[in-house]
Amino acid sequence: MLMFRFLFRKMWNTRWLTLSTLIGLIMAVAFTTSIPMYADGSLKRVVAKSLEEKSGGLPAGSVMIRYQASGSDRAELSDLNGVDAFIREDLPKDIAFPHQAFVRTYSIRGSQVSPDDPSKVDPSKRRQLTLMAQTGLKEQVELTQGTWFAEQPQGGAVEVVMFEEALYRGDMHVGDVFTYPISGGLGIAPLKIKIVGAFKPLSGSDPYWYQGLEGLLSSTFMSEAGFQDYILNNKKIPLNLANWYYAFDLRDIQTSQLAGLERKLERLDITLFQMLKNTRVDISFIPLLQEFKVQSLQLQILLFTLAAPMIAMVFYYIVMNARQSLDRQRTVIAVIRSRGGSTGQIIWIYLLEGLLLGAAALLLGPLLGWLMAKSIGSSSGFLTFVDRKAVPVGVSMEALLYGAAAVVIAILASVIPAIVFARASIVSYKQKLARSDRRPFWQKWFLDVLLLGLVGYGYYLFGQRQDLFSRTGMTTDQLQVHPLLFFIPALSIIALGLFFLRVFPWLLRFGNWLGKRVLPVPVYLTLTQLSRSSTAYYPLMILLILTLGLGVYNASAARTIDLNSTDRILYAYGTDVVMRADWQAVSDELPSPQQGGGQGGQGQGGQGQGQGQGGQG
Repeated sequence: MLMFRFLFRKMWNTRWLTLSTLIGLIMAVAFTTSIPMYADGSLKRVVAKSLEEKSGGLPAGSVMIRYQASGSDRAELSDLNGVDAFIREDLPKDIAFPHQAFVRTYSIRGSQVSPDDPSKVDPSKRRQLTLMAQTGLKEQVELTQGTWFAEQPQGGAVEVVMFEEALYRGDMHVGDVFTYPISGGLGIAPLKIKIVGAFKPLSGSDPYWYQGLEGLLSSTFMSEAGFQDYILNNKKIPLNLANWYYAFDLRDIQTSQLAGLERKLERLDITLFQMLKNTRVDISFIPLLQEFKVQSLQLQILLFTLAAPMIAMVFYYIVMNARQSLDRQRTVIAVIRSRGGSTGQIIWIYLLEGLLLGAAALLLGPLLGWLMAKSIGSSSGFLTFVDRKAVPVGVSMEALLYGAAAVVIAILASVIPAIVFARASIVSYKQKLARSDRRPFWQKWFLDVLLLGLVGYGYYLFGQRQDLFSRTGMTTDQLQVHPLLFFIPALSIIALGLFFLRVFPWLLRFGNWLGKRVLPVPVYLTLTQLSRSSTAYYPLMILLILTLGLGVYNASAARTIDLNSTDRILYAYGTDVVMRADWQAVSDELPSPQQGGGQGGQGQGGQGQGQGQGGQG
């Protein structure tokens, strides 16, 4: 309790520095959480676009599992029921996305049927039918003739319904009875099937009809209970084909879910084969997940590359602010250390302070990061906002982990100097004060010169890889970006700033030497003081250099991105309006001259026969 009282008293005595540190932590969390938030929102937009583009065939989130009997293999009913229970109950929980459709289809081997009464049905016509059972059939079709099948065979005949078009093509009618031989040399007596009804789908484009309407032309449907009890259990007819089809809705998928979902789908093949031999995943959306993962990774690399200098500047601000706070309290630390205070107690005080500020930053930072992600999605350039549909941004666990990592790094950056100060005594502190004019470490080790060399090498790579950088795509949905393109200019700003800080005292001394006879006394004394104690101003000057330099650079980068994106769109389309011919069916009857002229005036002159009609007018 005494430690908490001492901590709050210390924080209140340095309340402005504490508030500045809190603001820096909030900004660091906001920056780091906004990137995965925006990446998730952009991924949802990519998903929506992909779902729209792939709406012609099966839905993008389709998963189809198939059991296909091989040779004389028979599926054990217990194994079949186990696989069916796993697919119906466990698989949706593993995928963890809602499904728009689920269809289970069981069928035995198809056979050539013959009419039971040749006097009623033409026996010369070849009819190849497959007996099957399918879930949810009654909810997806409209019965056009007859009645629905009974749950169990009636009078020794299995009642079935068929697609209305299949009846017409096979010259079959409601009420016809056929003999269905059981192929495969199993010695099982033929079945009798009776057509009791005909149907047509309510919507042919519904995901329920994954096999297509053409696949219904040779299919006969009986009840699921009758197929399970009579066909599989009583008659012991082996199952030939089983399909389980899901159409999952992936519109709310997040970046953090891609890798785990891909691993589950890849593992699914092995799990199913172990439960029932010859069972495998026939169709899945693994290629779509891989495409989403590549695009999400490219987007996050681009965003982190653009935001890395700003995040580094925020962390530098936190370290600089913590250093100033520690410098003001260094005498107190040395006195506590000299009067018996342990190093662990001093470290624990500053660690506890960092944890309190970090917890507050984790509460407020994601809210600010959410606003930043929304503003990124509604901007078209530097401080240029447009009326665009907002990116669907949400707070995810991945974003919170990024924020927590930023807090941990910031706490370590402020606690590590406290550890060094806690080990110092009052004597060593006074000795350090006497040597406060020593050059910083980056000047001793010539890090600024090394950074300039690295920048020069980066610009050399620009010249060697112009073909790579010329393919820089700047859309939010599909990106081809080399991070070096944005990292090197930001690094050059930092390197040049550090280098000019090295020569800054020399420039002051040279100006002082030139104007020492003409400069007023206050100006002369100011220049002299700055040249002698320039290291004291380095932290603030570095912060100003980073702020101004990176601000100008980010504005230029945003303008470049906007212009490049605009140029790519103009190059792809080349015009504001794209027109195409819209061919429509026309009547074979020749219209009157007045009608031909009217049609030509309405714009039909560009459509085949419409040209002749327009000429008649």
